[in-house]
Amino acid sequence: MSSLSFNFHTLTYIAAYVLLLLLAVVGRRPSRGSLPFYLEASVVGIACVRFAVCYALIFGASGGGGDMFTRGGVLDLFRTKGDEFVVGVWSELCTLFIVCSLCIVRDAEERKVKLACVLPITVLGFFVAGFGFVAYVLLLAFLHLQQRSRQQPP
Repeated sequence: MSSLSFNFHTLTYIAAYVLLLLLAVVGRRPSRGSLPFYLEASVVGIACVRFAVCYALIFGASGGGGDMFTRGGVLDLFRTKGDEFVVGVWSELCTLFIVCSLCIVRDAEERKVKLACVLPITVLGFFVAGFGFVAYVLLLAFLHLQQRSRQQPP
């Protein structure tokens, strides 16, 4: 496995999250030709290129056997396929994290969630993507309950 492939995935992952943070700060619904539009389009473009490279690595990996439908088959895939397969699967998962974080940033903008809440969740999503998603869902639940308690008469 070449370090070039690994560096490509690392650099594009970091670049996507830098653009996501800029998009969260700049905010507002992207209209064609505006800075948010170009930031969002750049993140989507990076994700598309990453998916293409991931699937080239996954389906181009040589050797081994296994299947995706049994525990033993999945373990065989990771044991018998080359490093390209493992890096491809890892990169695909990281790319899904980028897409999830983009959805969080867009949804937070639509719901008018404060920037002070969105930025830490996006940074958390960079390091541990599942926790970023869970933190955002919990934040939305808390904001919803807070809003309902304000609307109910004492």
